[in-house]
Amino acid sequence: MVESVHAPPPAPSSPPVGAGSTGPEGAAVGGRRRRTRTRRHTRRGQTAVVAVLAVAAAVVAAGLGVWGFDTIADSRVGREVAAGGGRPVAVLPSTPVALLAQAGSSGGLVAVTLLALAPSGAGGFVILVPPGTLAEVPGLGQATLAQAWGTGGATGLTAAVEALFQVHVERSEVMDERRWRELTEPLAPFDVDFGAPVRVPGPDGQVTTLVPAGGAPVQADDVARILEARAPSESELARLVRHEELWRALLAQAAAAGAEPLPVATTAPPGRVGGGAEPAGEVEPPPLAAVLGGLAAGQVQVRTIETTRQTVGAAAETYEADVDALRLLAAQAMPGAVSPSGDGWRVRLVNSTGDVGALQDAARRLLHAGFVLVIASDSLDGAPERTQVRFDERQGRQAGDDLVSVLGRGEVDVADERIEGVDVTVILGRDYQPASDAGTGETGESNEANEEASG
Repeated sequence: MVESVHAPPPAPSSPPVGAGSTGPEGAAVGGRRRRTRTRRHTRRGQTAVVAVLAVAAAVVAAGLGVWGFDTIADSRVGREVAAGGGRPVAVLPSTPVALLAQAGSSGGLVAVTLLALAPSGAGGFVILVPPGTLAEVPGLGQATLAQAWGTGGATGLTAAVEALFQVHVERSEVMDERRWRELTEPLAPFDVDFGAPVRVPGPDGQVTTLVPAGGAPVQADDVARILEARAPSESELARLVRHEELWRALLAQAAAAGAEPLPVATTAPPGRVGGGAEPAGEVEPPPLAAVLGGLAAGQVQVRTIETTRQTVGAAAETYEADVDALRLLAAQAMPGAVSPSGDGWRVRLVNSTGDVGALQDAARRLLHAGFVLVIASDSLDGAPERTQVRFDERQGRQAGDDLVSVLGRGEVDVADERIEGVDVTVILGRDYQPASDAGTGETGESNEANEEASG
């Protein structure tokens, strides 16, 4: 099933923060912090795309283990492992991330897409990023992803995306016309309901319509051209609306064709897990067609990151990502890949209230205070009367007390189980009230790509 959703807007009063930064609240906490973890660096292979989704999934599934985890939206963390007679030990779910770099006909960067498979191997996230998004680029400092691509190719782009999201990218793929044709040919033609005509400037400067608005069949040979198409006055965000529409249609077609879940391999043994662990042995990434099938086999969310446009009317657009929303999205979509640069307490945030505003508010407060958000999820159980804070006994009560001082509430106790890579778990209760929604926040171009209709 394909579910089309958008990222809820962050609290308007939230100032943007940099990767790994701490605000005034963080200085007040001053609790014992863990040492900075070393980011993992693994081989990024380029894997050939196979044509048949079912065959690709079956081949990969034969050699990979399955996690005892249904969906990222569930508050469970992962399967328990032997703890030597002590408290039970759980591990963060495996959520491998693939980066797709859309290359245009002239060699420029058209779009950046992250595919994050759910721990069950069915469903997950498709995350779109404007090429004009600012990030820390090796050798350039603050620059756009398009500039990272222009100076460092796929390697430079991957490093910039990892720095932006503070996650580990398992593999990178350059998607040109040939690659898109290979990936989509088994599913073509597929109908795409475009909300607006797909227009491109012709050789004489006149704008022509490539695909009309409304339902239109798309052939494999047309996919790359449609994704690259952009009218002269069209922004990057407006173009990403079309990308979302095409991704939803492609995933729906794959689901109708009988896409199968893709079991996800264990990423690390007990004691070496959690946002920075080395993988347990060399595991060849699955074919991209199998990843597509796995996404289509379950509930998948298609999102464009929240941004504010920094330039208007300039030839090269630049966008500033909402860092709070970005960190929360990473913790929701790819907790097994989170690889933060900060050294604050590592937090698992569970929202049992059903109020997305409460989750956003708690995440914002924790991030601004220097905490590291590792995993965020909704609970399938009812909300407790009071917010619960459970600390890892190895870290001591300080982690829980620090968190309560930031949130202003919470009952602190030792956790019943240990979660490798997590220092403290907070379960939002009915007593948690998010800050007022008053205010309008920064002005700038709205993120049209997140104003999506249900598909």
